Amino acid sequence: MDGITKSYEGDKPLFERLSMTVEAGERIAIIGPNGIGKTTLLKTLAGELHPDAGEVKYRGRRGGCFAQDHSDDFAVDATLFEWMSAWTQGASRWFAVPWGGCCFPATILANR
Repeated sequence: MDGITKSYEGDKPLFERLSMTVEAGERIAIIGPNGIGKTTLLKTLAGELHPDAGEVKYRGRRGGCFAQDHSDDFAVDATLFEWMSAWTQGASRWFAVPWGGCCFPATILANR
């Protein structure tokens, strides 16, 4: 990343002119108190948010981000089984045994 800045409307920037290089195979950890901009930085690096200034560059593979809150990813009116079926493209039975093996009661798989 080269000189990235990100803020939300009306707020002071969470980070300004931040530059860093992460080489292939390297791992980074971002730690700090709540509200400091850790998730915003990761979403910016993953391309989910655009920086206000600067540039995120990739040579080869792009990085990824596993969000801390996935509630927006789940359909409110679907059972776990129905939601998982939407992601299997017709091969919905492959996950029935693994989910049962993860101590999910049948009611979670079948009930809304």
